[in-house]
Amino acid sequence: MSCRHCHSKNQEAFEAELSACFPRMENLGQCPVYACQTALICLDCGSVDFKVPAAELQRIKEGLSSPTGPEHSDSGGFKLSS
Repeated sequence: MSCRHCHSKNQEAFEAELSACFPRMENLGQCPVYACQTALICLDCGSVDFKVPAAELQRIKEGLSSPTGPEHSDSGGFKLSS
């Protein structure tokens, strides 16, 4: 498998922890979502590839749809892609 960004084959798998904090000031009281997963890191360009586990992805979706969650996709926060 080659890197999606630079097409290098110089990649290594690492155990990683992700802490997804909800964007916007009014969400400071929301607990971050923590996920442990294997991350594939390109040792040439630094790109990281991993998949958020289903349970944590559901918690992120629920946090974004909560009354204190961001209402707009242009909130200045991060976006997760599949």
